[in-house]
Amino acid sequence: SQDQTWNDGGDFDGTNTFICEWDYEDALSASVKEFGGHSYYVFSGDCYTWEEAKRFCENRGGYLAVINNQKENDELYKLMLDFGYESAYFGYTDKEDESHWKWVSNDQSTYENFNKAEELGDVEPNGDTSENYAMFYYKYKNGAWNDGDFGFYTVNSGKAFICEWDYTNPTPYNLNDGNYTLHYTTNLGREHRSVDFDRTYDIDNIATERFTKNYQTDLAYILSVMASSAYTQGDLVYNLITLGFNDYSLFNYYDNPVDERYEEDSCAFSIAKKELSNNSTLVLITIRGSYGGFENGNLLNEHSDWYSNLTIWFPELVGFGSHQGFDAAKDKVFEQLKEELGGDLLKSNVKYMITGHSRGAGIANLLTKEMRDEGVSVYDIFNYNFACPDVAKRNFLRWNFKGKYDNIFNIGIAGDPVSILPGVPGDIISLGGHLIAQWGKYGNSYWFSDNWAEEYITYDTDLHASENYVRMLSNQKDIGNAKNWTQMQGKKVRNVGVDVIVKTTSAIPVLSGLNATITDTNGTPIAKINGNEIEYYTTDNIEINLNEYEDQTSISVNGKSDVIVEFSGIDDTNIEILVVSTSENQNKSETIAYFEAVP
Repeated sequence: SQDQTWNDGGDFDGTNTFICEWDYEDALSASVKEFGGHSYYVFSGDCYTWEEAKRFCENRGGYLAVINNQKENDELYKLMLDFGYESAYFGYTDKEDESHWKWVSNDQSTYENFNKAEELGDVEPNGDTSENYAMFYYKYKNGAWNDGDFGFYTVNSGKAFICEWDYTNPTPYNLNDGNYTLHYTTNLGREHRSVDFDRTYDIDNIATERFTKNYQTDLAYILSVMASSAYTQGDLVYNLITLGFNDYSLFNYYDNPVDERYEEDSCAFSIAKKELSNNSTLVLITIRGSYGGFENGNLLNEHSDWYSNLTIWFPELVGFGSHQGFDAAKDKVFEQLKEELGGDLLKSNVKYMITGHSRGAGIANLLTKEMRDEGVSVYDIFNYNFACPDVAKRNFLRWNFKGKYDNIFNIGIAGDPVSILPGVPGDIISLGGHLIAQWGKYGNSYWFSDNWAEEYITYDTDLHASENYVRMLSNQKDIGNAKNWTQMQGKKVRNVGVDVIVKTTSAIPVLSGLNATITDTNGTPIAKINGNEIEYYTTDNIEINLNEYEDQTSISVNGKSDVIVEFSGIDDTNIEILVVSTSENQNKSETIAYFEAVP
């Protein structure tokens, strides 16, 4: 029918055309395009960058498509249109050497098809260093190419791409006799890594046979990789399907880290479900940590994770309560989870696994608490949180009252400062005076170290990166090798930094007129601050961070605590200066100096 209405047909004789549907992405092998002994498929929404798309294809045994001739070009252009796209990228780039284009597979292909017809549009390539990836482009209906930037300024932020395999009928998500590989991208350096697991790392068996209140070393390792993969959508999707979670949904994964659709106090997360052999359902919730929205010491806008990390004012104001930014994000995950489960989280045949790193860990901690408070059994939730910051203030004995949250395991690395702070470094400053001792997190908290024999713990922000948690847990660290908070108190902390906080009542942000010189106690210059610019005078391992929020600016000196900070250029006389340092013998922060009405 021309108007696409239906008809009730006659007998089906086996020669009729028919349509199949799968509820999962493994159906890919049934819908690939085969041409010249190779296979092709178009993906979209799985990757943020061209480099991630390249790894995405390689992780599945293929590569970004290489085009060898006009016939192959025409076939792939038609394939893209058949998938419903007007633009798509493939494996041709001049990223490494501007104007010298090469194929990703080091293929001998010399074929090139950039648009040269002025009547169709621009003569390509024309993007200089800003556009380094070849693509089919919606303007060129003949299959000619454009050079694009993979999403950012591509029409409709398009990031469709074509994978190719050197064989027919590829199986992108393949479990080999129970052994499998999970993938993640590092926080530091954005390097792609993979982790091989053998069949003993059986997440289904853990869900059906293990006790939630006992620390499970293998599950902790698996979930540390899942929490790391949450930072990269392609890795996360691959891992979910590899683990058998064909029914999954991703939320708030936008290209722009400060996209206005990414609401205030939000988070990116996934909810995945699978049926187990005992007819129960396993639900895996993976929550991403802080992502973007923070550049050169400045918050970009209220839609960023870091803006939410800094939103802790209510508990600081009244003296108790949950971290506002984490709690608001938790509410959104909780409501979506209820919707995914048909409004009923108390089903007796449902098991939950919840994980996250950093901010994601804090939200996961509060989510598990909320589920327990709503009546979900402690025996139905496995919760592992990595680099979990403190999530609430002054709950005293309620962090794990009568073992209510015994199923929550907060895993830290000794020396990771975020694992002992409320939110992020700097949140401890607004009231001063042993604030960390008043903050905490729910459940059981443990810290691992490569060398507990060392007399001091030295805090290092690089330890916070998710890949360090994967590395630490790859050694199958039994919980007996960790220390709890009380045991951590017995370790000395090397005093390696100081925060200087400047507050003003002026309507003009402090940072805009802040000049400061930082020297050591001998007067040797360390650095100079002019507005938001930092100039270093030393090659020592010292890092200075500036952060401005509303009426407050903090100067964090990491790597040295005995410093002199001399201010100039502040016109407003109504300012306060607070100096916060870590005590050498205690894991807590304390105010060591306070000034106000400085002329």
